Order: sequence, then C-alpha cells, then structure tokens
Amino acid sequence: MLVEFSCVKCRIRQRRDTAAAGQCLRCRPLRLRIHHGQRVCARCESFDGQQCSQRDGVCVEKVALGKQTCPLGRHQLPIVRPPVSSQFRRGRVGFLAVAYMPIGGTEVWHQTLLPLLSDVSGFVVLEPSLSGGDPTKLGCRFGVGMAAAQQLAANVDVLVSWGVGARLGEVVRRSRPKVISVSHCDDRSDWTIEMMAAQAPWTDQAVYLCPSGANTCPPGVPSQWIPNAPSPNRIIATQSRNANRKALGIGDGEIMLASVSRLSPEKGVDKLIGAIDCLPERFRLVIAGTSAGWSADHGNELRRLAGPRVSFVGNVDPPADLLSAADAFLSASQYEGYGLSMAEALAAGVPLIATQTGFLETFPSYARLVPHDATPATWAESIRRDFQQPQKQHLRPHNAKLPTAHDFARDWDRLIDRMRSEKE
Repeated sequence: MLVEFSCVKCRIRQRRDTAAAGQCLRCRPLRLRIHHGQRVCARCESFDGQQCSQRDGVCVEKVALGKQTCPLGRHQLPIVRPPVSSQFRRGRVGFLAVAYMPIGGTEVWHQTLLPLLSDVSGFVVLEPSLSGGDPTKLGCRFGVGMAAAQQLAANVDVLVSWGVGARLGEVVRRSRPKVISVSHCDDRSDWTIEMMAAQAPWTDQAVYLCPSGANTCPPGVPSQWIPNAPSPNRIIATQSRNANRKALGIGDGEIMLASVSRLSPEKGVDKLIGAIDCLPERFRLVIAGTSAGWSADHGNELRRLAGPRVSFVGNVDPPADLLSAADAFLSASQYEGYGLSMAEALAAGVPLIATQTGFLETFPSYARLVPHDATPATWAESIRRDFQQPQKQHLRPHNAKLPTAHDFARDWDRLIDRMRSEKE
C-alpha cells in the first residue's frame, strides 16, 4: 500500500510503500517515529506534511493528534486524541466517514443532522490520521478505524457512508446492514464519481446534495436528493458587528470580503487572493480555513501569495462572528456537494459572490455568479460591480429561501425508516 506525505523542512512530496514510508527522502536514513498514528521525522520534525502556522505568536492550526512539536514555533500542540469506542449499542442507524476534521462541510453536515435524529448508534472515522474533529458535537458514541467501523455496522439496521470507497466492502461484509452512500460533490468532481462507483456493490440507496450530484450516483442504484440546511446556532454572533470587525483589524471605511473553506486547490482561494491585488485599497480579504495532509503544501503556497490586505485566521467554527463582520462572502470552488458555508453566509444576511456550485445550481439568483474559469481580474471586476449596486446586492440574501434544519432531519428520518422497513 502506498502512503503519501510531505517533509515540512525539505518540502518533498513522497509516495512510498508502507515498509519504506518511515523514511524522509532527504533526511534519511533517520526513521520516522510513530506517535499517536502520525509519522514524525526526528530531524525535520515533519508529520505527514502537516504543519502549524502562527498568527501573533499563537498556533492557529491544530493539526496533530496527541502532543506534537510545531515544526515552525517549536512549541507544543496539546490536542486530545478522540476516544475509540470498544462497543456500540444496538440502534437503527450509524454513520461512517473517511474523515472528521476540525472544520469542513462534511463535518458540519454530521454535526447538524446527528443530534436531530433518534436512536443513532454512533459515528466512526475510518482513517485515524483524519480524525481530529470534536466528537462532542455529534451527540453519539464515537469510534476510529476499521475495527470500530465493523462493530458499528454489526449493531445497526442502516449505515450511512461518506467517502469510504471500496473499503466499505470490508466494513459490511459480515453484517450487511442497509447502506446509504452519500455523494459529496457535484459532477465536476471525478474523485466523487470514482468513490461512489467503488461503493456501489454494497450500496442500497444513494443520496446526493445538489441536482448535478445525481450524475455521480452509480447506474442501477436508487438515488434521492436531500439538500443540506444551515444550523441557526452557527450564525448567531456573540458580539456586535463593530466589535467583530475591530477584532479582525478591519478599519472604518474598509470593505471586508470573507472566505470559509479548506485551503485545498479545488477551492480556488488563489483566485480570490489575486483578485484583491486588482481591487482598490479599501478592500480586505479574510480567509478562514486550514490545510492538512494532502493540501498542506497548497496552504503554504497561498500564504506566500498573500499580500498585506489578506488575513488568514485559521479554523473559525462556528463562523457567526466572522460572518457578522463581512460585507460579502466569496466562494471560487470548482465543485461542491451543497455549499454549506455559502448557505450559512446567506442565512446570516451576507451577500454572496460565487461560482455556480452546490445549491446555486438550483437557486442561481441567490448570488452574483462568476464563471468557473474566471481569472483573478474577472473576479475583481465582478466584486467591484456588485458593490456598485448595493440595493440589489443586499436583496439577494433577504430573498433567499433555504431548507431548514427541521426539513433536513425530517427527510433523513423518512429515508432511514424506509430503509429499515425494507431490511425487515
């Protein structure tokens, strides 16, 4: 099996087989020691390409499990490893995902839905190195790894799977619960199409989050559209707009543009950074999000591209205070499932300027749309024109009608109950 990681010191991206994965290509022959599931090089102190960045001397990306030394600041990152459940109680439904990170649409999807459902046996993250999210937000038992996934599958009538791919077969081979596979993204995501096809032999029902997501579902597998919904608890600011703007360093008369996403290539954040250079001095861009694992190098490159009018604030969860300070929300993503961060911005009353992904396939009038192949200069022009029409700009979030969390949970309850009745 190939393992991919990058050295923080020499920045070499490496794909090695499992036996050789303990050596950094440049720092060899020193072996990488195993520490809480992360490989840490004794010389360059890298761990799977992940590193923390500092803002005013404070680590803003908590990326390791257990206590690790930050490769930049040499300070300790105290992070508690989520507990692994040894047993799940019998329940009607369980949830399985390949990753559960501190921030992301998949994570918020689970955090919104699971507490609203009854009789949830538990939630399992299949990949231990991607299990850094907060399990207390799920309201159910939590497990990590293949053994926990198999235990969960053996104790539920219905298993909801996110991004697991062919490994789903190993999870359910002995227990065979009814399986619902969720498509992460629209049909511009080749990875999602491949993942759903790999899960098809064990999938009884597919669910997609936006209309073109139907094209990611394997032929012959029944599919259903269930859109996400923003949780109202995530968009209630804790202090005034002025106080939040001051905390972010936004001055009087400045226009704050906000972006919330993982710092990975498909999110198009580099275009937003480039657009700021084409806009007048009063425009500022505040970017919330983290990069880890496969996207660590890209996050570092974005920071190198950023000028003085671009701020990185790390993991901001919930985003309420950030959104209350924003004058507009930007999303240059090449593909989305639903686009939950965009939906949260609209629910908070923030005008949206975005590519047509996720729910914007259904409701294009909710945003000023920018082409997927737009250059930074095109982005800058779209932003400039939007602020030249303030009345139209602010009417968009006012007129937006999105599903509620109650609708979201009701549709999932009905689907789970139907799958249970078919099993019986």
